[in-house]
Amino acid sequence: TKLLFVLACLCMPLLLHAQKRDDSKYLTGAVPEVNGKVVFSKEFSIPGMSQDEIFERMQKWMQIRLKRNQNETSRIVFTDKEKGQVIGLGEEWIVFQSTALALDRTLVQYQIGAFCQPETCELRIEKIRYTYREGRDQEKYTAEEWITDEYALNKSQTKLVRGLAKWRRKTVDFADALYTEAADALSAASINQIM
Repeated sequence: TKLLFVLACLCMPLLLHAQKRDDSKYLTGAVPEVNGKVVFSKEFSIPGMSQDEIFERMQKWMQIRLKRNQNETSRIVFTDKEKGQVIGLGEEWIVFQSTALALDRTLVQYQIGAFCQPETCELRIEKIRYTYREGRDQEKYTAEEWITDEYALNKSQTKLVRGLAKWRRKTVDFADALYTEAADALSAASINQIM
């Protein structure tokens, strides 16, 4: 009985943490769709900054950010300074859980684009694909079939579906982190301070 009591005491914080989780950020509309495709986008307003400077900052930030992934897939694949467009491809790990005994993660591939105009920039993250597990047990999914409201929320759209919740949470958080990094690059005092 002492062993059961100790185990119950150890598990109690985990149960309380699970009950306290606020998933409201991840519910309806957290994963935006455009014409049936998942497209995360954020528009930044940068008063007084020219299109060329915004383009230069986003190009430099994206180049450094994608290079950080340390693979050949992650790179800028298209630039057009006149139109203010920078498009890159990324491939990196999203970690769901990491402990001494287990590592639960997925490889995410995505396209990231910066669309620059005078005093404004739109950042888009789209064409998201996941590769889960390695070797023969490998599973591949697209964001459209895995994290959209249709699949990742219950019928009343008040809760995340248990098996897909971690994917949706981590993808939304991943997009938010990219937005924050891009905002930092755009607000840096000079282009040399970017990352």
